[in-house]
Amino acid sequence: MRAATMEQPKKPAPPQAVKPSSITPVPWTPILLKTVLVPQPFRGSDGKTHIIYDLIFQNFWHNGAAVEKLDLLDTEGSPIRSFNKGELASVMVNPYADMVTDKHKYSLMPGGTAAAFLLLDFVRDTDVPDVIRHRVTVSVSMFEPGKVDHLTYEAAPTVVDKRPPIVIAAPLSGGNWLAGGGWDGLEGHRRALFAVGNRLKSAQCYAIDWIRLDDSNRSSRGDSTKNESDLAYGQPVFAVADGTISGALDRFPDQIPNQAAGNDRFDYPEGNSVVQDIGNDLFVLYAHFKPGTLKVKAGQRVKRGQLLGLVGNSGNSSGAHLHMQVMDAAHPIAADGVPYVFDSFKIVGEVTDMNKAYENASAGLPQQVEQTAACGDHKHELPREGSIIVFPELQTH
Repeated sequence: MRAATMEQPKKPAPPQAVKPSSITPVPWTPILLKTVLVPQPFRGSDGKTHIIYDLIFQNFWHNGAAVEKLDLLDTEGSPIRSFNKGELASVMVNPYADMVTDKHKYSLMPGGTAAAFLLLDFVRDTDVPDVIRHRVTVSVSMFEPGKVDHLTYEAAPTVVDKRPPIVIAAPLSGGNWLAGGGWDGLEGHRRALFAVGNRLKSAQCYAIDWIRLDDSNRSSRGDSTKNESDLAYGQPVFAVADGTISGALDRFPDQIPNQAAGNDRFDYPEGNSVVQDIGNDLFVLYAHFKPGTLKVKAGQRVKRGQLLGLVGNSGNSSGAHLHMQVMDAAHPIAADGVPYVFDSFKIVGEVTDMNKAYENASAGLPQQVEQTAACGDHKHELPREGSIIVFPELQTH
């Protein structure tokens, strides 16, 4: 694994599409495919190697069309994974289908667009392909009214960036910290794909919300309308690497727990926040600080483990927590997420039902924690959603 200060090798060049010749039939592709995010392998706390990326489907035909099947192939054309219609529906977001209940997520109206949020698991690093090819089968009425055509074609071959992910230190001290969101979450951060700056961006796809628990697995005590009741509130946040502060915001009030309000939370969803340049075109966002607690300013050089501020509940936030992500540009939303791993941490339990976990956190109820095979010490891995983490103890300075 490379440290934060090591220089990265260059990204691989994208594969070249095969050009049709003058004597081949017209290669009709009514549904266009495009990838968002560069797939880059990382090791998860489940002991497997993972790749995540987003695949966009756009129906550029004048009739409705459906994605019947999606095959992911390696460089030589061997299968990696296949999705039928039902499996696609479980990983897709289709704005039109979400509004019309009798439409399937894999069915695209003329001009319609859908996104599939893909997660691939590999037992061995050597199983990770150099290129991912996408073979799609679609059904659509092309030229003859009433006749349904079934077309199968390849599109959007994508190079896998096999550089090792950045290795960073913990942003928090001790435990117990519940990981919310992240690379294997079904909702929230993983599906935070937004149209910003005239592009689709997925800045939060590896982001984790860190919520503190006590020995009874509660995240709050006392009056649920007060931020001080949250155990994370006022906890110190530390720089995860050496670097320079690109930007710092400290002008927003805390939200009332579970009652986020105000238009600023849409323009500045991160609230009081710090963006740190850690080199090699990588940036870290630390979000939702307590007002008046930032210890750094733009242009300042900071060291790994240096105090940045205190956890709060500012911005688009429902309760006190630290939101942290690594990205390829110095903006919380107009960037793409980049995988990272922590140099060391310990898992002491897991919450398997995160929907229930957020309900419990809002109600001040204890979390339902299980002991799993992932419990124990970990190095150079990224925790999966629901993990309860103990980080090395750090001193404020």
